[in-house]
Order: sequence, then structure tokens, then C-alpha cells
Amino acid sequence: MAAVIFDLDGTLVDSAPDIHAAVNRLLADVGEAPLPFQTVKSFIGNGVPTLVARVLHACGHAPNRPGRRPGRRCSCAITRRTARP
Repeated sequence: MAAVIFDLDGTLVDSAPDIHAAVNRLLADVGEAPLPFQTVKSFIGNGVPTLVARVLHACGHAPNRPGRRPGRRCSCAITRRTARP
């Protein structure tokens, strides 16, 4: 039997460095300066949408302005970047 294990809270695998790298690649793609590791690490918890909201707030952006969903776009981008083998 094959099994897949997801460790989303860092209890089995320290995923913070990969999440930090994904966040900073995303920020570079949209012309923002990178965030320090400790800052991104402090944002981890409560899922990717919450992470994205915290990152956008730290960069001075409203996560979801009326008529726009940048938070959703960023969430998808971070999920894709951290899910790569």
C-alpha cells in the first residue's frame, strides 16, 4: 500500500525554509523586496491564505481589495512553488 504524508505545520519536516523561498520568489515576481526568514516564519500557521494575507500586509498591500483577489492568486502561486518535488 502506498501512502502520502502531508506535514503542514512543521512537526515532522522543517518546511519553513521552503516556504520562505517560495514567498520571496513570489515577491520578486511582483517587484517587491524579499522578507527576512524570521518574518516569514512568524507568518506561518493557519494555512496558506493566512500566510499570504500576512505577507501582503507586511508589504503594504491590502490582501483583497474590492473587485480584486490578489490574495487568492498569491495563495495558488505559493502552493505550487512549495509542492514541487
